[in-house]
Amino acid sequence: MLWTSTVAAGMIFFSVGVAFTVLTIYLPWVPLATSTGLTMWGVCLLFTECMRQRDRMPVTGRVVLVTGCDTGCLDSAGKGAETLRTTCSSNLHVVQLDVTNDEQIDEVFCMIKNNCKELWGVVNNAGIGCWGAVEIVSMEWIQRTMDINTYGVVRVCKKFLPLIRISRGRIVNISSVRGLSSRALNSGYCMSKFALETLSDSLRREMKRFGVHVSVVEPANFSLATEGGAPEKLDIPLRADWDTITGELKSVYPREEYVEQYLANSIKNKEMCGAKKDTTPINEAVLDGLFSRQPCCRYLIGGTDKIMDIGKVYVFLNWFLPCRTMDRILEGDSPHRVISKK
Repeated sequence: MLWTSTVAAGMIFFSVGVAFTVLTIYLPWVPLATSTGLTMWGVCLLFTECMRQRDRMPVTGRVVLVTGCDTGCLDSAGKGAETLRTTCSSNLHVVQLDVTNDEQIDEVFCMIKNNCKELWGVVNNAGIGCWGAVEIVSMEWIQRTMDINTYGVVRVCKKFLPLIRISRGRIVNISSVRGLSSRALNSGYCMSKFALETLSDSLRREMKRFGVHVSVVEPANFSLATEGGAPEKLDIPLRADWDTITGELKSVYPREEYVEQYLANSIKNKEMCGAKKDTTPINEAVLDGLFSRQPCCRYLIGGTDKIMDIGKVYVFLNWFLPCRTMDRILEGDSPHRVISKK
């Protein structure tokens, strides 16, 4: 079963109800009706969500456009594109689409309009990362991150929504837990995903009267699958940004701490959090958003095989705890404490 907020609520009510039932054995004053009610409510939530996930539309004949399928290579003739062609269904067609290029977006639009009966869904998956302290990270890196992660989604939606409205189809935007809980040394990426979250909410409310549903998928730590946070991907831009800063900033952010220790800690963080390489939970969430008769507005997907996903925990804590408390909690997140106090 896909882990959604309803499943989480059902598990909580069921667990609390069972715990109260056990307590009634030792504490007679604990009302049995309360524990029974909580348990049954949890069971009802789980059963309802199970039935919702089973109730899907037929997939046959539905056309879906997915951006960002080639880990950012942007080459329909490249190695990644060829892998997609040879390993995936014969129904898959690889197209050249840079979400920052209006001409390529227009070309794909014309191709779909002229060759397909209708367009059922768009999955906005294209995205890049942006790491570094606000004082150091280059504006070019920040701008490119926003251009792909946020404005790219806007470009694609504006172009393809006329077709989606006709089919009364679906939009699924791939966001991140970093769009719900921001972290130090990750401001460029976090603000692009926070913007995507608000865009998705606004668009969902605008499209409701047309019968179009908009969902947002919020994966946690799947860095081993996307390779976006791989040390080899961070190494060059981090060093390049550090080389351009002033001498005063270099004394505040020493290379051995800002670059070397950051790269080392990024590896340590993946090991500690148990980052997942299998994207099946994300794939299932996307499929549910596209084909469920009652899709969720949000899918918060854990990125670890461990019992507790720290990314999801931070999101829940961020909703309820004061800012200063969250600051202290995140300050103690050792893999991200890379800058010495001066």
